[in-house]
Amino acid sequence: FKPQQFHFFVVLKILLLVLQLVLEELLLSLFLLLRFLYFLLKSLNLITHKVLLTRFSSLASLFEDLPN
Repeated sequence: FKPQQFHFFVVLKILLLVLQLVLEELLLSLFLLLRFLYFLLKSLNLITHKVLLTRFSSLASLFEDLPN
């Protein structure tokens, strides 16, 4: 190897390591974001389910009083 080639490979190796670290951080951030969105949607689903249940159960009690 010539010294210039060696220098090039060292710089390339450093750049690859930095790129790897950045990609790992991005993947971790993406994973955490998706997990957060999943739990957010899950809790919203539970809230809307409870709201719909309470609304429709009160409507059902209104119709029980009506004669057939």
